Amino acid sequence: RAEPCPSEPRPVTPSLPNHAVPRRTVPYHACRVSRRPFTRRLSRFSVGASGTLGRKEVVAEFGAGTFPDGMAFDAEGGVWVVSIVSNRVIRVCPDGRQDIWLEDAETTHLESVEAAYQADAMGRAELDGVKSKMLRNVSSIAFAGPDLRTAYLGCLLGDRLAKVSMPVAGHPPIHWFY
Repeated sequence: RAEPCPSEPRPVTPSLPNHAVPRRTVPYHACRVSRRPFTRRLSRFSVGASGTLGRKEVVAEFGAGTFPDGMAFDAEGGVWVVSIVSNRVIRVCPDGRQDIWLEDAETTHLESVEAAYQADAMGRAELDGVKSKMLRNVSSIAFAGPDLRTAYLGCLLGDRLAKVSMPVAGHPPIHWFY
């Protein structure tokens, strides 16, 4: 269940290489967002007028079993992050609050991957040996459909996309405004 994000999100934008992002086209502005699977953080950087990166700010830190990979913005100011291995779909509000919205992982496998991660011994066996019912290392998310309330999830080890109805609409893609 998605909850509304605070009414005044702080500036954040997706990374868009080699061109300016018009302020009206994205839910956040004047920042770049970065997620790193093995540091378990979602960070943002201010972007100067010349395009230089400024100060780094950690927006969210993820706990055991979460290895953030792909992400997409929603129309209410949230960032949806998908996690490899645990096959989690997590909604992060600009204040850092997190809601695990979906998870498809076998508990014992996830615990063994977490143990390998903590021992600094995580490798291909843990990543490729994912045990789940449907998703196979979810690594990307995109909102679609006429109302942007459908998400497609791509998986590193899958041979098809998963289609999921979402509780909130995604943010309209930038190219819709050109």
